[in-house]
Amino acid sequence: MAIQIMKDAFLEINGVDLSDHAVTLALADGQDAVETTAMGTGNRRFTPGLRRFSLAVTLLQDYAAGSVYATINGLIGTTFPFEVRPSATSPVSATNPSFTGTGVIDGDIALVAGNVGDRVEVSFSILPGDDNGLTVSTS
Repeated sequence: MAIQIMKDAFLEINGVDLSDHAVTLALADGQDAVETTAMGTGNRRFTPGLRRFSLAVTLLQDYAAGSVYATINGLIGTTFPFEVRPSATSPVSATNPSFTGTGVIDGDIALVAGNVGDRVEVSFSILPGDDNGLTVSTS
């Protein structure tokens, strides 16, 4: 098994390739655990609940037309497609799968934030925007 080093991940949001502005990406897939504990049991019990995914993103802010601000700000209040791959330069394969889905922005997006001398970043999370969840492609 090859060790993976994150250095050229691919991030496309609503058809716009933002890979060259990405600082961090964290895509997680999972499900809720629903408690089903009842009287008379000695331990808490859980049953698998609804599936869910989340995508946490930090981008270098860019106010140019068609870049970070224009792309992300236009998505607030809508659903949109996204794609994430471990490598932008390698073809989609079993070792470089494509993860796609429809998402919504979760919470607030800081339009301007930072300290004196710091780079300006924008961080946000994407949650499921439809019932389809994540699609994984290897070809």
